[in-house]
Amino acid sequence: MIVVNVGPTNADTVLERLYLVPYGRASVLFVVVAGLGMGLFLQRRTGTAMWRALTWRVLLLLVLGLLLQILTDRVNVILATYALLFLVAPLVGGLRTRALAALTAVLLVAGPALIVANRAVSRKAAVSDAPTEGLHADARTIGRCCEGLVAA
Repeated sequence: MIVVNVGPTNADTVLERLYLVPYGRASVLFVVVAGLGMGLFLQRRTGTAMWRALTWRVLLLLVLGLLLQILTDRVNVILATYALLFLVAPLVGGLRTRALAALTAVLLVAGPALIVANRAVSRKAAVSDAPTEGLHADARTIGRCCEGLVAA
């Protein structure tokens, strides 16, 4: 994680270039580690014991993520997103291959459209904006969305 976040940025040799491959890709590394951890977690627990252990972890990630996001809006804290994904993982993990493939296809098509629609509602974004600009909502965006829901 040190290399991913604050490692050196110059590379002259092949080994130095290989060392820099993960640089700037913290979210990719985090999703791989989280996925492996969730896979191991789901293999060892089932039923009520699994949901009890998962619930306190989800609540901890959610609260920490929201508190960290309140501290600064200069970074996008993804802990709250992972909390919600961890709640969905046991449900998706039990699907058959065909159902999982169908869900993946739907999300592949609907996901980008939902991101663009959310950005258009929250800050009047253009469709031509870079898609990465809307991947993580900050506290102000969440507040604006909630205000719109309350007013409706």
